Amino acid sequence: KGTLASKSREKLPTEIVKQRSREVSALVREMTLEKNRKWVGWKGEALALKREREGRWTLLRNKSYKLVAVKDNSLILGNRYSVQIEEGLKTRLLGQIL
Repeated sequence: KGTLASKSREKLPTEIVKQRSREVSALVREMTLEKNRKWVGWKGEALALKREREGRWTLLRNKSYKLVAVKDNSLILGNRYSVQIEEGLKTRLLGQIL
């Protein structure tokens, strides 16, 4: 099983493999950023899960399991909060409590 390339005895040079990997990774980051920016303005419920960055940020997950960071350390972990997304980053959404 597998692709024809995986069965080939001829292997690509490591530098080509690394370059292709970098290109694909950059494309994935770009696509993720684009998708996350589409969440800006969304309002909904999210579950507070943990603290980050010396306790100044609380990380939550919405129903789509998107990571939402809120700069508020007074949130009670395990509780649900109404949030609004203000910014979409590569790895997370930034929001505020409504």
